[in-house]
Amino acid sequence: MNIVSKSLLVGAMALAATGAQARVASPALSGFENDPLGSELFLSVYNAEGQISYALDLGIRTKDFDPTKPLSLNISSAAFTAFMAGTSAGQNVVYSVVGANTFFSDLPDLDYLGLFVTSKGEPVAQDFNGFANSSSKVAEYIDQLNARSGQLTGTNQQTGNKAVNLDSFSTPGTAAYYPVNWGSNLGNSFGSNIAVSAGEAADFWWLGLPWDDDQGDMMPKATLLGSWNFNIAGNSASLEFAPVPVPAAVWLFGTGLMGLLAAKRRKA
Repeated sequence: MNIVSKSLLVGAMALAATGAQARVASPALSGFENDPLGSELFLSVYNAEGQISYALDLGIRTKDFDPTKPLSLNISSAAFTAFMAGTSAGQNVVYSVVGANTFFSDLPDLDYLGLFVTSKGEPVAQDFNGFANSSSKVAEYIDQLNARSGQLTGTNQQTGNKAVNLDSFSTPGTAAYYPVNWGSNLGNSFGSNIAVSAGEAADFWWLGLPWDDDQGDMMPKATLLGSWNFNIAGNSASLEFAPVPVPAAVWLFGTGLMGLLAAKRRKA
């Protein structure tokens, strides 16, 4: 599928999240309702015992994410330090990485349509209405993150500037607090647990609409892209993505193209 065509971030990148001068791109923002690039991928971290959460956009739009390339991010910010200050030894911290794209105007867009989500075990792929419902939850949470970051910084924010990575530390009653619109299954709109304990690898899936030869149509399908791993070290953390083996990635690259060729033959 065409999702593997571009890579913005390869190797190591440091994220000094400041929460200033940018907003996380998503359909919740004016001007992004019909944006074919989709939302930015973002990380959510939650400590249920401490009743605190942390969120960070990764500066990568879903259509620009390249699942064939390894990625390593370092996270260090005042907001993350605040999160760790409220986290005691032995408390279970969970994390998830999610993005969404519901834009569709022509056949090539099908290669990017759907959810990008961590999951414990293989998730159940949804139909388009299911994608749209879950994506609305993603948009709601991003909107909360934007609001929270604005409250934290008091700055004027520039819409859609992915060069600056917003983050926030949240507690009950504040915008962007994890359980508000998020939770372990996207506000009960998603049939799988998306959260995984820190230090454990989280499978990363594309829930999209690749071509199905048996059905002769684009059908909902969960495709494994690779895995994320979130590791805490003091007041900083690392987030790493490992792709699936090369043969699987090569196979993924062909699914969208095969679907488009088949669709064109049907039209002819």
